[in-house]
This record gives sequence, structure tokens and C-alpha cells, in this order.
Amino acid sequence: MKVVEIGGQRYTPLDLEQSIAAHQAVYVDSLAFTKKTKDFFKVDFRVRYRLNAKKCSHEFAFELGNVFNRKNIAGFRYNPYIGEIENIYDLPLIPLASYRIEF
Repeated sequence: MKVVEIGGQRYTPLDLEQSIAAHQAVYVDSLAFTKKTKDFFKVDFRVRYRLNAKKCSHEFAFELGNVFNRKNIAGFRYNPYIGEIENIYDLPLIPLASYRIEF
């Protein structure tokens, strides 16, 4: 199991009124990196089985990334189609299965 908790990322806020007028993201440069997202928290869980043979080894693994499906904010973007600033979220719950052979 892996637990990750880190402080939020610093970012430069978007100016919504100017972004709407320009139809693209316009940042407030005078406030560069003054804002901060919420703290990042993620728990991953992994189970693996290794089988050692004479000339090679086999490994089977199953992993769940972001077990609690927490919506961590990865950033922000301006959406010109709806005229709003949207959150960009980190990856949701991800199941992974893998097989590895080593010679």
C-alpha cells in the first residue's frame, strides 16, 4: 500500500472577464503563483505474486490506483464554449493488472 499526501500546488489565477473577451485563457500575471489548490491525497493498493523458476521468474500483479476515488485538483482551464473556468482533476480509481517475466 502506498499513501501520498502533499501540499496543494501553487498556480496563477485566470481572469474570467478578460478570458471571455479574448476567447482564450488570460492569466493575472501580477498574482503569479499566489493561489494554492487543496492538499493532494491518494492511496494506492497493490498485490503481487512472484514465481521463481530455474531460468526465469514470473510476476502477477493487481493494483488499484486512487482507491478512495478522491478528486484531486490537478489544475484549472478556461472553457470558451461555456465561458467558465473549470477544474482539471487527477486520475480517478484505476484498476491495473500486469504480468512480467524476467530471464
